[in-house]
Amino acid sequence: MHLIQGLRHFTTFLHGSFLRQCNLHPDDILDYSSPVYRMELMMTARMFAQDPQLYADIVLANAERRSLLLKFLAHHRTLARIIENNDREAFIVEFRNISTFFADFAERARRESGYLIYRLSERFA
Repeated sequence: MHLIQGLRHFTTFLHGSFLRQCNLHPDDILDYSSPVYRMELMMTARMFAQDPQLYADIVLANAERRSLLLKFLAHHRTLARIIENNDREAFIVEFRNISTFFADFAERARRESGYLIYRLSERFA
């Protein structure tokens, strides 16, 4: 659990940092956001409304967690080559491999998240 918590918060940190770097202010993109992206954006902003020291402690907690995050970044560099090479087929192969990994959980997640998306879209319609 502690490794996954660090990974989740680090991913949110990356998302928020990238939006800031690109000067993509949330108020400017909310009107164009799907309910799913709106929810993701809200969760990202939520983290940054809290104590940075807490999140630094979570993300940088120990050598094992930092090692996992470095592996995560190395994996991103590997996947970035698909984008650099405009390799549509490699993207599709990786997508299918991930779909196989998630298997039955993906369908369950689609159903359960569908409810959340519906409720969120009702709220902001």
